[in-house]
Amino acid sequence: GFLPGKITDCPDPTDVTDASCDGGAAAVAAVMRHSEERGDGPGFYYPPLEEHDQFVMLHPKGLELNRLILHDRFGWNGFVDGISWVEDDRIDSSAMFAPRFGPIMTNLILETTSKWAEFLRHVHFDEETSTALIALYGEDQPGMRPAVRSMVAALDYIAYLNGQAGCFFLGNNDDANVDYEDEPPPTTTMSNQRCWFPVINFADAAQVELASACLRAALEHPHPPILFYTRRIQIPEIKNNRTVVVGFDPNGKTLSHLRVEIDSTDSSIKNVTLDTID
Repeated sequence: GFLPGKITDCPDPTDVTDASCDGGAAAVAAVMRHSEERGDGPGFYYPPLEEHDQFVMLHPKGLELNRLILHDRFGWNGFVDGISWVEDDRIDSSAMFAPRFGPIMTNLILETTSKWAEFLRHVHFDEETSTALIALYGEDQPGMRPAVRSMVAALDYIAYLNGQAGCFFLGNNDDANVDYEDEPPPTTTMSNQRCWFPVINFADAAQVELASACLRAALEHPHPPILFYTRRIQIPEIKNNRTVVVGFDPNGKTLSHLRVEIDSTDSSIKNVTLDTID
């Protein structure tokens, strides 16, 4: 959340033994900044949308604070969260979102007449880290499509782009054939060709069986994700030498920083490190 405080309140955010560090978005930004300065390489973070934060509820800008703080201040270009905002006609979409700051929801379909349609991204391409984020949600809310089918279509789409770019780790470029008869082409923010590494975030902690089904389908895909992130509690585990599976406690106050090192010759996982700050 938007907790108060200064960076001096947490002298070394990367010190996992220091339990005194307590903060929200600012603490995450500090960890990422220190990590890059340390030489770990670029990182990505997709924050949740703050709807019920006390600061948001009391501030005259209301939900617009999400864009002002998360995007304008910290530079994050999207968020993953629920869809309560979709049905709230009181929200001013032009004030809340921006062309490079909007919801990332792979299995949400909106009518083209929806005021939110121009901001929705089914896959978000992060050019700094070359990651392609797939964000999946439960199927029990309006507008949600089957998560497994949506995920497979998105993985196919990313593989197709990689094939068109001639990425060496894909093998036969004809492997990635995308059929959008049932699922529309994902909206993107991609501006140039490169090799993309799929990252999947399953955001609905209550849908354990659906998360497991998505994980099985992801691991069986001919071009699996480099990372599958779920809200089930577990330590990082490498599957098939190609996919890191990791989770966290959605009700806890632990800040997790996951570092994944990829072999440049065959895109296999070289090393995984998970730091936590309680």
